[in-house]
Amino acid sequence: MIQPDWQALAAAANADPETLLALKNAQFFAAIDYGDERIVLEVSDGAVRVAAPSATADFEVRAPASAWGEYSVGRGIHTNSIFSMARQGHLSKNGRVKSEFEFDGDQRKLWANFRALDLVLQQLRAGSG
Repeated sequence: MIQPDWQALAAAANADPETLLALKNAQFFAAIDYGDERIVLEVSDGAVRVAAPSATADFEVRAPASAWGEYSVGRGIHTNSIFSMARQGHLSKNGRVKSEFEFDGDQRKLWANFRALDLVLQQLRAGSG
């Protein structure tokens, strides 16, 4: 599995008008655990940057590299957002669908900034990362 170019992802997010609108009032540090790789994204002043890996994150999104790869491929019934990939097991009729994405940390800050985070991570689908 090829690891994303996180700097390119940040640059693409900062150039996307819809993402910029969502970033306007967002402020957070998000740890992204992409398999064994840990990246911290900083969102402040209307822009996203790759922070130092040692930066303290407000919240984190964890998933194996295979799940991130599935998410990056495109919009399927279970892969249209990181939210659906995290909640699909909880929302399935029998609860047997495995949820590979996990959210941890400050839940209020995560959900207050979720739209901005989701738009930034969608750059993985555009081939920007």
